[in-house]
Amino acid sequence: MEESVNEMEGAGTSQANEEESTEESKEEESKEEESKEEESKEEESKEAEESTSKDDDGDDDSDSEEELPPGLLERPVEIFENKRDRKKCVPFSFDEKSPSPNKKKVEIPEGKGVKLGEHPHVNYQLDKNPSQDLKIIHRLFFGSVPGKGAHGCKTNLRNFCGFAFDEDSIEYRRKEEYLGRFTMANLKWTVTVLDCDKPTGKNKDQLISSILTWCLNPQPSGKPLPTKGAKTPSKKNTKKEGHKEKE
Repeated sequence: MEESVNEMEGAGTSQANEEESTEESKEEESKEEESKEEESKEEESKEAEESTSKDDDGDDDSDSEEELPPGLLERPVEIFENKRDRKKCVPFSFDEKSPSPNKKKVEIPEGKGVKLGEHPHVNYQLDKNPSQDLKIIHRLFFGSVPGKGAHGCKTNLRNFCGFAFDEDSIEYRRKEEYLGRFTMANLKWTVTVLDCDKPTGKNKDQLISSILTWCLNPQPSGKPLPTKGAKTPSKKNTKKEGHKEKE
């Protein structure tokens, strides 16, 4: 009986050992499969990295192919056998006679009066006054200011013989507005230069109407020109004469 019991116990232990060995073999197999899967994943990642590196190399190659040509400083030095042709230096010359293309010609109206060049008193005033001051009268007559130089301004003024419009026209009102921007001193000076009839009052409107009435039909006044030798008495002489009369 004891022998049978021992045999039974031996058989049980052998079965337990076999089961343990089978379980260990299964665990080893599962570990081997896991290691194989990890190795396959690593291989796949390496292949992916290699493919991306190849793509990058291809892009670099394409970029290098599309690079711009070298600049002038990067190119090799070229030695020319023939010398370059030198252009002759032409000095600048300004022709005063040739008119500028942007400059417009002054249109002198055909008025009813006598040209100012035939007015002795106006001619005297034109010679006396600078062209810079006479530009405001030039704008009054022709609606524009001449260029630099006294010749053009004074020549145009001497050829003026009156406005080509009447007192009831729009142009006449525009001239009134232009003269309305003058100061009293400028209006009085204009009356003196043009030898107009001086109004009795000191009103600005009277001076403007006197100038424009004369501009419609300018005629010489017939006044004598001032003599060159005549001198205006000084303030000292006038004071002395006043004291003598009192005595």
